[in-house]
Formats: sequence, structure tokens, C-alpha cells
Amino acid sequence: MNYMSYLFLRVNLNRNIMKNIIAKSWIVLVMAALVSCVEKYPMYNLKDTRLGFGFKYDESAQMVLDSAIRFSFVYRPELVETTVWVEVQTSGFLSDNDRAFEVEQVEATAENVFTKLPAGTVVKNAESGVHFKSFDDPEIKKQMFVPAGSATAKFPIVFYRHPDMKTDKIYLRLKIKENSNFKESFRKNRYAVVEVSDMLTKPATWEFANGFAGTYSRVKHEFMIKVATWTIDEAWFEDNFKSYETNDQGYVFYLSNYFTAELVKENDARLARGEDVIKDENGNPIFFTLGLEPQPYKSEN
Repeated sequence: MNYMSYLFLRVNLNRNIMKNIIAKSWIVLVMAALVSCVEKYPMYNLKDTRLGFGFKYDESAQMVLDSAIRFSFVYRPELVETTVWVEVQTSGFLSDNDRAFEVEQVEATAENVFTKLPAGTVVKNAESGVHFKSFDDPEIKKQMFVPAGSATAKFPIVFYRHPDMKTDKIYLRLKIKENSNFKESFRKNRYAVVEVSDMLTKPATWEFANGFAGTYSRVKHEFMIKVATWTIDEAWFEDNFKSYETNDQGYVFYLSNYFTAELVKENDARLARGEDVIKDENGNPIFFTLGLEPQPYKSEN
């Protein structure tokens, strides 16, 4: 081997050594990063099975909906009580056996209900035996289990219609109670909130319906329920108005025209009787919108 060949081999050998050193350095850096992540976020321990409240995922909107439930007796005047079903989800291995779980009530405040309320707002917490059936009730307890081979379950909460629901929203905030089967879930689905009332309240997704509904008012809400030939309740809003992006614009346009026509008809009848047009609780005439443009009262006559 001549000297030039020797130098060529030596240079290439040094290059390969440097490549190995660089590659190993990257591996060390990646491992160090992983170790730092482990220190910051503990690795999931498969020995622990956790239980949390279920999230709803809207595929069309590609968004997670909150684990909150709303119910109003105002849409069901015939009821003296109702059952609300709440979903729970496990994380960890499935089991060949049914696994009982427990929930407990924790305090609801203006800061921790699903729609954060203005500071200082007094939140009325549900009372066991007054607003809802106790979780210690045998009929309730026997339904609180995750079936064998399943990662999800639903349990019932029986709410009683109570006079104070006509003036106040009642909040029941829940937390998983750890037992021998489950530890509490991670932060995001550790709590659930149920809001119950016996009065008209602004639907959670009203803002997504402002392409026809406009500014919320109780009077407008009552008028919509009165003239619609279908049921307008919380479920109708949630089913049809999940986000601006997924709204059916043809349906929004139809609703705008439908409610505007009904409003004109009603106001014409009122004026013919010598009455004023329909006004909201603040004394302003109600109207519906087309897109975001107001459609004020305009007589057909």
C-alpha cells in the first residue's frame, strides 16, 4: 500500500468514526430529552386502571366537546323527575369481570362549572335527596359498574323537579371516587358537571346559531318554541349548531326566513289589535338575522 492510499483510507476511517460519534451523540441527546420528559410527565403505570368521565368527540367539527350535561324541565312539563345518564371511560387493561365504581359530589363554583361564570356569581349546588337521588341508593349503586370486557359505562342520576329550579340553575359537580378497581383519571376528564333547571336558559351552542338567531333573549327563545313545528330544546341546538364551520348554511337560511315570517305575522296581528310588537325583556323589539345582518320588523301589509 503506497502512502497516498494509506492517507485515503485513514481519512475515510476518521470520517466514519466521526459519523458514529455524531450519531451516538444524537442518541444520547434524544435519550436525555426522553428522560427529562419522564421526570416532568411520569410514565403511565399499566398496573393502575383509571376512570374518568366521557368526552364527546365531534368528527365533523374535529373538536372535543365538554363533559357537561344540561337539562331543563321546562321542555317537559309532564315530568316530576328525570334520569340523566353520565358516561365514564377507563384507561388501562380491560377486565374479564364487572368492576364497580363510585362517584362523589364536589362543590361547584363560578370558576369551575363548564361555562365559567362572572366572578362573584353565586352557584347553587344540588342537594342529595332534594334535587337528586342519593348515590348511596341501592338502585343507583347496582348500576354503577363497568361491564366485563368494556372500557366504557353509563350510570344514572335521577333528578327531582323542585320549585327553586324555576328561579335558579342547579349544579351537580361530580368526581370519581377511588376504590380498589379504579384510581381517578387524569386532569382533563376528572370532573363532570350537570346543570338542571325548570326555566328557559340560553342554549350552550346558541352563539353558533347566530346566523339566524342573533342576540339571545328569553322572549325570543319562547317565541321560537311557540311557533316552531318541531321541538326546540338544548338537544336541537347541540345537534344542529356545533360550530360555525359545520353549520348547514341552507338550514340556517331557511330558519332565518321561517322565524322572520312568523314574527311578521304575529306582529301584524298584534298591531291590528292595537298592541305593540313583541319586545324582549329589555324592551327592545326582537328580530332574527340573515347571516349577521339584522332583519327588523317589517309588515307584509
